[in-house]
Amino acid sequence: MSSIKKVDYLLLLVGGNPLPVYVSALMLADEKTQVRLLHSPEDKAVRNVAELAQMLKTSIENTVGCKVENVDLNSIDRENIRREIEGVINQIPEGKTVGFNYTGGTKPMVVYSIRMLEEKVKNGLTLSYLNAQDKTLYVECGRRHIEQYPAKLEKPVPLEIILKLHGYKPNETLGHEAKFIAIANAIIEICQSDKGIDQWKHWWFHQLPKNQLPTIEGYPLLVPFMEALENEVNDLTPDAVANYFGFEKLSSCAHWLDGGWLEEYVFSAVKNLSTQCTLHDCGINLKPAPLVGNDNPKNFEIDVFALQNYQLFGISCIASKKENGEVKKHLFEAYMRARQLGGDEARVALVYLGDAPQAVQDEIDRTWLPSNALKVFGRNELPDLREYLYKWFTQNMLGR
Repeated sequence: MSSIKKVDYLLLLVGGNPLPVYVSALMLADEKTQVRLLHSPEDKAVRNVAELAQMLKTSIENTVGCKVENVDLNSIDRENIRREIEGVINQIPEGKTVGFNYTGGTKPMVVYSIRMLEEKVKNGLTLSYLNAQDKTLYVECGRRHIEQYPAKLEKPVPLEIILKLHGYKPNETLGHEAKFIAIANAIIEICQSDKGIDQWKHWWFHQLPKNQLPTIEGYPLLVPFMEALENEVNDLTPDAVANYFGFEKLSSCAHWLDGGWLEEYVFSAVKNLSTQCTLHDCGINLKPAPLVGNDNPKNFEIDVFALQNYQLFGISCIASKKENGEVKKHLFEAYMRARQLGGDEARVALVYLGDAPQAVQDEIDRTWLPSNALKVFGRNELPDLREYLYKWFTQNMLGR
């Protein structure tokens, strides 16, 4: 397939998520292109789109090396949209090629802008749209000719850029390493049965706060955990185990022993697939910090994540075996967080300790979203999670 022909002037509609607009700019513009970001002055339903457009302007200029200007565009009123678009067109010298990308923006902005552009630009007008479903850029060069370009960028979009587009930066506690995978593997073995999960939860709730390790007599199903500790810790005492995890008291390890181990196990599986699935920026415990100037930050967290080109994969982990409202709430929150950053292209999975993930999956497909948006993995998939994740990544990644 031939490369995309760059235009002299590129007009981009900006909506609530700047990432697909940024990707469109990378594909359609070069250092000679004059870019105009068309956005509404304010959109209280999401965030101030003008703020997003300013962050988008800086990122495009730094990456592409072209000149970018922001233009206020009414999001609803027909006459205002036509008048503002006409003003932009009148500033374009005669004979220059013009591209209009309508990936973002409202429907009235799209319809009225295209009509005015078709009236005023007689030659050299191309229309384009980045489709989230098949990750393809559709370019219309005339009424009867539409070209398709897979949205596979030459250089992947780093996490730092995606966060910056939304007014955030990576948190200092963001992890890129599985530190206690041997212990996590042992707990996975324990949690393959209801009785194992029950004994683990009982010890965590009743004995851990007292800084007591489990005994074989009291918790026979926790032997894999104790054996793993023996292999990792020289002196098998509560204080020595606490020091191994980086704490002074065993009770201080409660967060990791409650569910952090599951996050680390999942992250290890994801990281091991990074080369095979062309993943980058794999991490654990993403809690973006607001940049200076982001006056209305949202607090959110993604347990485990990875990027493929510019597509975000987020995985939510909950160490519970119950198919109850809490599990579904956890999944829905993870979906909203991932979509907030990664747009419609984002994919989300839930890993939990229940043995009926298909029932949860069926309910999601029936009442929430189609199956390609969310995926559920239960405890039966945990021993071979790497293989299940590989299938999930390859079915959803760009170019598929």
